[in-house]
Amino acid sequence: MKTIREVGDRPLRWTRPRMLERQYELVSGTDVVGGLRWESMFGSLATAETADGTWTFKRAGFVSPRVTVRTLGSDTDLAVLRVGFKGDGLLHGPDRQTYQWQRTSFWRSEWAFATETGRLLVGFDPDFSLLKHAATVKLEPEALQNPDLSLLVTLGWYLMLLLSEEVAGVTASTAAAAAAAG
Repeated sequence: MKTIREVGDRPLRWTRPRMLERQYELVSGTDVVGGLRWESMFGSLATAETADGTWTFKRAGFVSPRVTVRTLGSDTDLAVLRVGFKGDGLLHGPDRQTYQWQRTSFWRSEWAFATETGRLLVGFDPDFSLLKHAATVKLEPEALQNPDLSLLVTLGWYLMLLLSEEVAGVTASTAAAAAAAG
């Protein structure tokens, strides 16, 4: 498997190869350079894999939600993302690095990881529909030098999918409430 850095000058896209599975591939042309799969049909535990490493991601907490990142097989948090009310947050990453997770478009559901000072690194332009879960990944030149690049690309997609599931849940609840009231 090639590294994300090796193909970073070409378009990157997250795709879902099989509709009925919670499994995704990061592709650049015909090269698969990463993957993300949920460990069960329900729950938030997922495993991300790239040539640079393998991590587990898990959402925890209700009042103060967070996402933990661990190296596969470890019980120690490598990084923690504290999620704010609007879905944004701060990732306290490896080696004391801090990244901002932020919405980058008011009208569209585009999100990105940025440096602590706000310089964009990795952006996600989603393509969600009833039968489609995909996104284009935009890498800024500075991101190609970042040692956490693979982690940011996989964790960002995980967060995009969590946001999509939350929106779908709210929409379903609203529709059910409207039908019951009607």
